[in-house]
Amino acid sequence: MADLEVEERAKQLSELHRQQMFIRVENAMLSEHLSRVVVARKSSLQLHLESMEKEQEEKEKAEAEEKAKAAAAAARAASEVAADQPARGGVRFSQVAAKPQEMVVLTLSPEEKLEIVDEECLFQRQYIEKIKVEQDRILDDLRAVLNAAKHRVAEFRKDRVDFNRDVLLLAQLNPVNKPYSEDILRFIVDKNRRKKNLRDNVLAKNARAKTERNSLLKQFGSKKDLEEILHVVDFDELKIVNGQLNARMRERVKEIRRLKRLIKSTLQVLENTLEMLSYAHDQGLRMKQSLTDRFPLVNSADGFIMAERVQRRKLHDAVIIALQNQDGPPQPTAMDYMKARNKAFGLRKEIKTWIGKVEIADLTRQELEKSLTLVHKDMASRGVTA
Repeated sequence: MADLEVEERAKQLSELHRQQMFIRVENAMLSEHLSRVVVARKSSLQLHLESMEKEQEEKEKAEAEEKAKAAAAAARAASEVAADQPARGGVRFSQVAAKPQEMVVLTLSPEEKLEIVDEECLFQRQYIEKIKVEQDRILDDLRAVLNAAKHRVAEFRKDRVDFNRDVLLLAQLNPVNKPYSEDILRFIVDKNRRKKNLRDNVLAKNARAKTERNSLLKQFGSKKDLEEILHVVDFDELKIVNGQLNARMRERVKEIRRLKRLIKSTLQVLENTLEMLSYAHDQGLRMKQSLTDRFPLVNSADGFIMAERVQRRKLHDAVIIALQNQDGPPQPTAMDYMKARNKAFGLRKEIKTWIGKVEIADLTRQELEKSLTLVHKDMASRGVTA
């Protein structure tokens, strides 16, 4: 029974200790928060007074902690004595051990805790941002130092290569007994001259930059003076003029956009027209080539027509002569009449055949001439449009 009471009291003591640590953490956080708030809002006298009050409270807390520790030590000693007693030790322990005083704890509400935590988080974020800015500045400085070191190392390497090329290589090529102090001196003089020229250039750039800075400062001072001279009415007028100019600029921008859209559509139409023109030009070339290929056929048809016309004329003359001979004194026989009639019938039939051929050739020639005329007109119109 005594062991159970001792364990229970030990558990209560550990729980009280844990609560005390938790309250101590809360008090520390609250004190830091209040110190920042006080630094931001109150005067130095109030800070001094509050610091004195805090010191007094800390002393009281320390005394209360000492008393609690003494009570815990007494309770622990009483528990040990009760453990050494026989069976009624638990009753004696309950009579000897003093009851622990109940601690009055003033806790914050959840809203107040959340507000404090939010402010602490904001402060920590600001502190982290300041640290980031500082670290970025340090990193920039270190990068600048590293770049300068790299540049310096590159210069040393370049000087070493130049020295090896201008002095040591010549020393290896020339005889051994020749002095090389003049070459080394010439190399150092050239290097100093280059550095001097570079320094002069940098000084000249610095002087130009200073003059530009002075001119800009003068302009800034004149603008400040002008800003002091100008009146509110002038600023109002400038605002009105600015609004008008902005309206005109918006109108011009709209007009420019409209013209851009028009130009884009015109270019699209022009591209389509050029494609159609190129297609029509290719088609005209093909038709011209086909007509050129058909010219020999047309010429042969013309020759054939002329030959048919001559043949027709000859046949007509032969028919007239035959008719005139029929009217002459010698009278033909029936057989001659039948032969002449058959011959005339054959000639008429042949004449009709040739007449049909001639008409077909004329129609073909007319169609070819019409198509050729249309092609020439089309090509002429396209050439004028292009």
